[in-house]
Amino acid sequence: MSDIVNEAIVLTNAKARRHATQVKLDFKSDGQILCDEIEIEQVMVNLINNAIDAIQTLNDRWVTIQIEENQKNIYLRVRDSGPRISSEIEMRLFEPFFTTKPIGKGTGLGLSITKGILDEHYATIEVVAGDNHSCFEICFAKVAAVKNET
Repeated sequence: MSDIVNEAIVLTNAKARRHATQVKLDFKSDGQILCDEIEIEQVMVNLINNAIDAIQTLNDRWVTIQIEENQKNIYLRVRDSGPRISSEIEMRLFEPFFTTKPIGKGTGLGLSITKGILDEHYATIEVVAGDNHSCFEICFAKVAAVKNET
């Protein structure tokens, strides 16, 4: 997981610097998942870029990427300094062509494509409830858990 995340950070680094956004890593594990690395990297790039876009007008701009695991799953969280996503927006986030960005700044396809890619990987994505900041959590099955179930 850390290799995929680190590559996504390299790809988003110029944008983060341009918007004076600090990207922090908090890897409590480095588990392995079965995946198409390019597609999961695309998911990460989209989530990081969305976070940078969402907080660019704030004084305090940061994005934290966290990896944790338990016996069966690996959790990847992308959290930013922006406020929690409202429940009205949260309900529509993964709909194609839904966007909160100004006209001409987004197509509304990024999170829809992200969800599609994760569905193909038998992973889930959701907005973390109870967090004061915007936070997306992806849950992947660990390689050992996938192998034991087959």
